[in-house]
Amino acid sequence: MLNVVNYSVEYINHCRLNIQAQLQTYQQMIAVAPSSDFKQARVRFESHFFCNMIILLESYFIHRSRNNEKRDGNPLNQVRMISASLMNNHGIMTGDKSIAYNPEKAVLKIPVGAQVRIDQAGFEKLSEAFLKEIEKKYC
Repeated sequence: MLNVVNYSVEYINHCRLNIQAQLQTYQQMIAVAPSSDFKQARVRFESHFFCNMIILLESYFIHRSRNNEKRDGNPLNQVRMISASLMNNHGIMTGDKSIAYNPEKAVLKIPVGAQVRIDQAGFEKLSEAFLKEIEKKYC
């Protein structure tokens, strides 16, 4: 398995632009269909969409070095845990014995054992914290 210890600023910016493009597409979609039926469908769709965006975010940096990442419950650890929970535990937040996760200090404050639900504001907050941490630890 690859072990990445550095990402270029260009690569991080490329990932950021891809995420922003997905967010803009989502925002355009919800702006054109304000009916009450759509609002109900949007509530159901929104969490699925943003949970998948977390998996996408994780996949951009999947081979990052754990030595750089640390294990203190930072946004990198949080995205890793949420992604693993979504993919392997039916969306139920699962703890990781190697990470000192404290939900009170986490960006989204999702407790272990809770269903992972992410809205647009939560995704934007977590993805920006994640990308800032990537820049800090891998550039």
